[in-house]
Amino acid sequence: MGSEAYHLKLSQRCAEAGKDWLVRKVGLDPAWLKTRGFGKNRLVVPTFTGRVM
Repeated sequence: MGSEAYHLKLSQRCAEAGKDWLVRKVGLDPAWLKTRGFGKNRLVVPTFTGRVM
């Protein structure tokens, strides 16, 4: 559901939130990390069926 542009923005925001957490909670140097959102066509997390898309 939703457009590809929406999912790309959402994916990028999630990646940036993950980076922010690693910097704040783990103490990693932000210069070591890069973020990239892939949108809904390249999921990294398995779907409910257990298949990686």
